[in-house]
Amino acid sequence: IFANRLKQLELSSPPTANIAEYPAYCMNDVSETDETNARVMEWLLRGKYASADGLAPDLLRCQLKVDGLALSAASPELQNNRSIVQQAVKENGLALQYASHELRSDKDIVLKAVRCSGGALEFASADLRADSEVVLESVYDCGSALEFASEDLRGDEAVVIAAIRNYGGALEFTSERLRGDRALVLEAVRSCAFSLEFASAALKADRTIVLEAVAQNGLAFRFAADELRSDGSFVLEIARQAVFGKANKLTMKTSCHTDCRNFRLFLGNDNVIWLSRIWAVVAVRN
Repeated sequence: IFANRLKQLELSSPPTANIAEYPAYCMNDVSETDETNARVMEWLLRGKYASADGLAPDLLRCQLKVDGLALSAASPELQNNRSIVQQAVKENGLALQYASHELRSDKDIVLKAVRCSGGALEFASADLRADSEVVLESVYDCGSALEFASEDLRGDEAVVIAAIRNYGGALEFTSERLRGDRALVLEAVRSCAFSLEFASAALKADRTIVLEAVAQNGLAFRFAADELRSDGSFVLEIARQAVFGKANKLTMKTSCHTDCRNFRLFLGNDNVIWLSRIWAVVAVRN
């Protein structure tokens, strides 16, 4: 494909220094929807025409239309060029990692990056990872980006709620104090059952929270407090909820061993909830 396309474009030799003499393809015909053209351009820029000094500015701008990470092939001078870095992070926020240290401290550029890719917060300066506006924009897009926020903001209720509403598993990165916040943990397990693992010890023993987590995914039961996992009446309550509660399409089949300690709940969508002897000790009777 590359060879044929290069013949059509008459690009058998390196382009001239004058951008006006480049084929129109370079500046106008590259689009995100034209995968073949994008791949050809990537081959040209990253392979044949890249130099020790990085890509030429005009070639770089051309490639940034389809691949913000092409900023990695730029010279240090261009990685410190504000307009070029802005173009890169607009296409792919993670291109921020290739920007100069100076521009990683530029709030406008970092905001553009995290709005495109929340995880770009990882590459922002320490000062901006402690900026509530920047961190909020980041977790709106990617809740797990809370991991890269400053310690103070990981204990900020407004920031943590925004992160958890995007991804319940962000509870892992919150402060110890907020892991003990009942309303916040309840919202987290409704979004991601396995976030129960990161709740405080007291909330792992909270029946309402554990029931909510198990309603989302039965495997979350392994994170419940020992006292609940060994409470036969509570385990049966979970089984009843699975069969007759929110997930009312479930069917239950028992697999009775000599000690009658194991049973399985099969969901209608072929997911399986395992409540094994490791998690609970309870007798289940047909």
